Amino acid sequence: MKYKIVLLEDRYDNHNPEKTVLGSIGCEVIEAGGITDPAELEQLCRDADALLVNLYKIDRNFISGLEKCAVIGRYGIGYDNVDVKYAAEKGIKVVNVPDYCSDEVSEHIIALLFSCVRNITVKDTLIRKGKWNIRGEVPVHRVSGKKLGIIGYGKTGQALHKKINSLGFSSVMVFDHHPEEKRALLSEISGNGGPAYLCGLDDLLAECDFISLNIPLTDETRGMIGSREFMLMKNTAIIINTSRGAVIDTEAMIKALDAKQIAGAAVDVHEIEPLPPDSPLFSVKNIVLTDHAAWYSVESQADLQRKCAAAVLDVLSGRPCASIVNQDSAAAAAVNRRNNKDLSPVV
Repeated sequence: MKYKIVLLEDRYDNHNPEKTVLGSIGCEVIEAGGITDPAELEQLCRDADALLVNLYKIDRNFISGLEKCAVIGRYGIGYDNVDVKYAAEKGIKVVNVPDYCSDEVSEHIIALLFSCVRNITVKDTLIRKGKWNIRGEVPVHRVSGKKLGIIGYGKTGQALHKKINSLGFSSVMVFDHHPEEKRALLSEISGNGGPAYLCGLDDLLAECDFISLNIPLTDETRGMIGSREFMLMKNTAIIINTSRGAVIDTEAMIKALDAKQIAGAAVDVHEIEPLPPDSPLFSVKNIVLTDHAAWYSVESQADLQRKCAAAVLDVLSGRPCASIVNQDSAAAAAVNRRNNKDLSPVV
């Protein structure tokens, strides 16, 4: 059987990694990145067996028009632009790529941390304006002896912990929504550095000097860092977000920075991307901004394309796939379909 696979966007130089993987069983791979008309794109996808998507919004309306789709592959770790619950109701599995850029993101977090702590971007700007030997104007404090907070102890949080073990933090505090699953890993990684322990979110926010957000965007995590949380933090604290923009209440963060409730922030991900020209973030002095680039390296992009295609191929071929994010719901929906004649089967 020849499967029809649609690549919805054109964000990469080429799609050779996907074509190599999917071509191994003779799939018809259609690049739809040049299609700007939503109706035309929906028509193209109507009889597709699988979709690969990056940022395009795959909502209930889009999914309802899919007649044959068995799997949607999301390029990346997060999948908040895909209605995974409704996909499951339709018997469509959604797969992601959970293990492709933890090194890159953890390195980016450290780069952002030191950019804030050492005031790299501020100094660069001031030097270009003719200033030199900048001291009290931009105070700098050492990292050694401070506390690091890691919110979310998945692959990225763990990679970050491993990399900072030699930086002399007095301790590492970790908040995770599934602490018992992470306890053994935390103990193993902290064995090569200073003390580390699991704690509640409020305790972490109140005690840590530097805080890194490494969690997916879900109903539970949306807006989890808001006005109340910023009030808990030290006025010397720096927060770093490389997860999803909507995990932080941006307006509350700007107010906290302007009021010097916290010392600084570094943000790679944003509630609106790309940032609009009139974004209020551009007028905030004590913030470092990057363009959702923490995931990127030449190597990680190749991994991302190949692994996303491989996960889609596993589902189509009936092989086990560890990266299905709606496994149980999709399986239940498929059974329901077989037991109800009024529902058309998903191929």
